[in-house]
Amino acid sequence: MEKTSNSLPPSDLPLTGYDRSPSQPDYPILNSLQPLPNQQQQFETSSSDGHLNLLPSLMETNKEKQIAPFHGSNNTFGSMMQRLLPPSEQSELLSCHFSSDGKFLASVGQEKKVLLWNTNTLDFVYTVERHTQPITDVRFKPNSTVFATSSFDGIVQIWDANKPNDSLLQLVGHAENVTSLDFNPRKVEILCSCDSNNEIRLWNINQRSCVKVFRGANRQVKFQPRLGNLLAAACRNRILLFDVETSKIRSILEGHENEVRSICWDASGKYIASVSEDSARVWSVTSGGNCIHELESNGNDFETCAFHPGYSQLLVIGSYQSLDLWNPTDSNKMLTVVARNSMVSSLADSPRKEMIASTSHEGCVKLWK
Repeated sequence: MEKTSNSLPPSDLPLTGYDRSPSQPDYPILNSLQPLPNQQQQFETSSSDGHLNLLPSLMETNKEKQIAPFHGSNNTFGSMMQRLLPPSEQSELLSCHFSSDGKFLASVGQEKKVLLWNTNTLDFVYTVERHTQPITDVRFKPNSTVFATSSFDGIVQIWDANKPNDSLLQLVGHAENVTSLDFNPRKVEILCSCDSNNEIRLWNINQRSCVKVFRGANRQVKFQPRLGNLLAAACRNRILLFDVETSKIRSILEGHENEVRSICWDASGKYIASVSEDSARVWSVTSGGNCIHELESNGNDFETCAFHPGYSQLLVIGSYQSLDLWNPTDSNKMLTVVARNSMVSSLADSPRKEMIASTSHEGCVKLWK
């Protein structure tokens, strides 16, 4: 389904780009992550008949695949879950992301600072507060310890996980709440951000400037993996596919009745998954953006999604009090895993560790294998 930018309302048409170069603040160097005093860690194991243990039966390949969770146990897929709690009072978490090597996991939310976990040692450290309002999203630069955060304060901050006691620089230009960001996987110096007024900005963090501004996303932006030629943008109840080079719309993915809350690419860059409150969908980019699979939520209130890094056909969907595991190639077969008493707000995958992280409104991070 190919459409041009002329099919959008005038307010959604691309704008011309312009540059902005914020000054660079000085920052002290911190050699390594150090755990805070009174560190608390809670570990939980799913029940012996937990739903996740049934998952390999859904997959024709890797049917007997064994994944060793933390501490060297030889349980099957999903048999252990780790629940990570910071020492301070729990607050609502909105997003999380792994570094490319899986060593660092960053989580953000209402506290206006970033909580960084070392996934090898489970040590953690907070960054300082540089945002003045809650942080909405966090993304690591590919193959780097550098990461970016967005906030309701309209500012994008750039950080280094090895120097977390101050931000490296801030990118100023959005006039509204910044809701999402993502790094280009090939041109890694290019960062994309969007705000609640449908504005999309491309930044060159090496030049400390905004290089392009156009319109078409108010919820999420995600670059196509590997190539980075396409940008998927969630805008109300549609997903727009932009050509990154020209900022022109390649395709408009339509079918959701309610607002699209989350989008994700599969590792090949050929498929996009999306969720709204009432349904999950998988779209084929190579066939012009056709919807090839659909799953009704049946009242589960879908919120977020991610393809599992170890099982490429499996889509993990976060919803109220649960994770739903869906194999789109096997009709509407779905398994549900209880995930506490609040909304699962975000999911992140680590291909290197074949791990999924989830955040929730109850303020904890959970690691799933």
